[in-house]
Amino acid sequence: MNFFTTELSKIVKYSSMIDKPKYVGRTCVFSLSDKVSGKLYFDTNGYADHYNVLRLHLFNKSEGVIDKQTIRLIDVFGVSQDRFGMRDPHIYSSGENSSWRNLSPTKFEYETLADQIDSYLECFYEPTIDDDIEM
Repeated sequence: MNFFTTELSKIVKYSSMIDKPKYVGRTCVFSLSDKVSGKLYFDTNGYADHYNVLRLHLFNKSEGVIDKQTIRLIDVFGVSQDRFGMRDPHIYSSGENSSWRNLSPTKFEYETLADQIDSYLECFYEPTIDDDIEM
């Protein structure tokens, strides 16, 4: 695993909606239901090597893209202040070296990101026959 997939796995482990994730390159891919699959990855928002968003893409396996969502880390965690001014949380990547900047994620931060992801995924979840459905 690389830095990105290691960080994604730390988030996904707290997700109640993502089961049996697979990690490919810098991406987490998963099945949400029999018909819906998705991918989750860190991305830049127009600033090279400055990975400050999480992107979610959902696909219907027979019809293609259902929806896309961007979670900006600054919207979830806010900004931090240092001697140089206000800084947004992001992963900085240079060559093979990547690290968090302006955020040292703890269990709480990983759980917070997982909750954001789950809130979004719940909108697209389709129960299967095997799921316990309360009547």
